[in-house]
Amino acid sequence: MKINILAFFFFIALFSSCTEEVTNTLVYPTSFRFNTPLLESRSVYQIDTFSTIIGNNKVLDWKFTPLTEELGAFNRSNTLISDTLNAMIRESFEIEMISSITLLSTTKMEIEYGKLQLGATPLDDKINFARRDTITYQATGNFLIPGMYLNNDSREIYICNEFIYASNKSADNKRNYSYFRNGCNGADTKSSLSRFVRDNNFAKFDTASVEYINFIFSSYK
Repeated sequence: MKINILAFFFFIALFSSCTEEVTNTLVYPTSFRFNTPLLESRSVYQIDTFSTIIGNNKVLDWKFTPLTEELGAFNRSNTLISDTLNAMIRESFEIEMISSITLLSTTKMEIEYGKLQLGATPLDDKINFARRDTITYQATGNFLIPGMYLNNDSREIYICNEFIYASNKSADNKRNYSYFRNGCNGADTKSSLSRFVRDNNFAKFDTASVEYINFIFSSYK
């Protein structure tokens, strides 16, 4: 299967037309094939760490303040961010990726996994089949399972991925920058940051950029 890992689109232009709006009716089975990653949102926060006394215990707590100015090293260009994330995604896809999703019924779906074989350029990449799983799901509105959203109007499925680019100072006063990746169930920066600092409390992070990437799967019927 050929695949084109496109660059991320940071600005979306909306076009209106006079054509009659068409409402898509989902039929079963319908297959959705991996199309492209897309940046949904990005925001930078200052992280302040402090202790709270609860009873006889000292408990770590954090305050998150949005930053819009004086971003310093976090004032990265869109090109740099997209190149960095594209490289990380392609590398992880060499291990395993979801290549297609088939909705068999209102309660059954088939997920096909593959491994990305890198070509000389993204245009030369291809996906080699790895395995196929059938699972039972119960949709809540347009959310099929946690982190997987059906946009029936555009005939697409989105899978949410969370990337956090964070910095901290080491004992020798050297500043370190690292990326951390998780799945997500929709964009919720405060929840993402709270989970991030609690799961990584081995270091005192002071700044973090929360970046949500949707993997888009398209139906071409």
